[in-house]
Amino acid sequence: MSSESVSGPPSTKTSDEAMPGPSGIKRRKVEVKNPQALTDEELARFFELSDTSEDDGSSEEEHDWYNISSDEGDLQSNVQDPFAELADPTKPADPDDSAQVLDVTWSDAPLKHRKNLFFTGHTALKIQPNGNTPADFFNLLVTDELYNDILQQTNAYAEEVFLSSSGYEKARITQWKPLTKEEFRVFLGLFFHMGTIHINRLQDYWRTHHLFNLVCFSQRMSRNRFLLILRCLHLAKNPLPDKTAPLDKLHKIRPIVDYFNKRMFEVSHFFIL
Repeated sequence: MSSESVSGPPSTKTSDEAMPGPSGIKRRKVEVKNPQALTDEELARFFELSDTSEDDGSSEEEHDWYNISSDEGDLQSNVQDPFAELADPTKPADPDDSAQVLDVTWSDAPLKHRKNLFFTGHTALKIQPNGNTPADFFNLLVTDELYNDILQQTNAYAEEVFLSSSGYEKARITQWKPLTKEEFRVFLGLFFHMGTIHINRLQDYWRTHHLFNLVCFSQRMSRNRFLLILRCLHLAKNPLPDKTAPLDKLHKIRPIVDYFNKRMFEVSHFFIL
């Protein structure tokens, strides 16, 4: 076969004809004057022509959508703002646009059937703190009664964790020793102080790097001891496996809630209806 039979006539493509895409497939241009005002028939014709190719094996990802003849400025000018219909907060609300319009009339007339609440107690505290520092007011509310309950439940739960552990020698729970009131107060102080110094990781409060190095933590309690107390901190006894779970959703913290309710009645006055 000669070369003349293989090669076709020279190309005479004009600028109006579609150029082949990256895959070498010819595309047909579709004139789109106004994409926002196309009829159903025009849309159907548009998609039918745009999907037509000389290669039936072409995939949808190979379609040269950018060959569609359209002015970019016209497209941008016809794009609708999705927030255009939202109300302008600087303009007064239109009653017709409101879901519910309340018909309220303000008046200086006294309310009828209003029940007056009279405070019959005293504004001062029933029990005065030992001083005016935050620690004095904290000690006014947190007494030995609460400390003893927390220590009892925490030590008991630590024993449960120890007995249920796998017995790994390096497990942190194997280093547990009974928690005392003095040590627990140090734990609370460090825990509250963490709220004023925000660090991403709990362990970083004990880092010795010069950008961290918060000696107030490491000098008062070791990292492992702090994490172990936090792990075993408990406020209420867990129900036994053969017992029905408590219906109270707050049973885990119920003792401390009841304690503070009782303590507030002891130290302050409340109004009587």
